[in-house]
Amino acid sequence: MKPHAYPLVLVVVVALAATVVPSLATDPSASVVTVVESSSEAAADHLAIAAQYEGTIADLQALITEHQDMKRSYRQQYHVNKAITPRSKFAGAQKHSYAIIRDAGRLESDLEQLVTWHMLRAAELQGK
Repeated sequence: MKPHAYPLVLVVVVALAATVVPSLATDPSASVVTVVESSSEAAADHLAIAAQYEGTIADLQALITEHQDMKRSYRQQYHVNKAITPRSKFAGAQKHSYAIIRDAGRLESDLEQLVTWHMLRAAELQGK
């Protein structure tokens, strides 16, 4: 931001504060009730997000299991002999399965941490 813009920003901030502060000063209990209601709503939102992430984790676990099974059975399923189907023919499928298993596992770990955070945040908002 250019130095000559600072006074303009200060004027805008003061103007906004002047419009918000009088409304709180006239009825402070209204803002407290709103905060309490919004914190219970926020807690419910955090719980809903955590549940959504748990569903995604279950889907990822199914995807990981599916690709682990495919990785194990692909060679047995399509192998004819070493001349017709050498190991190099299966390298692409192995690489594909490995990448999906690795990436889904990382995402699953990240989502588990997010579930924990959202559950803790919901408990905090509920006063537990």
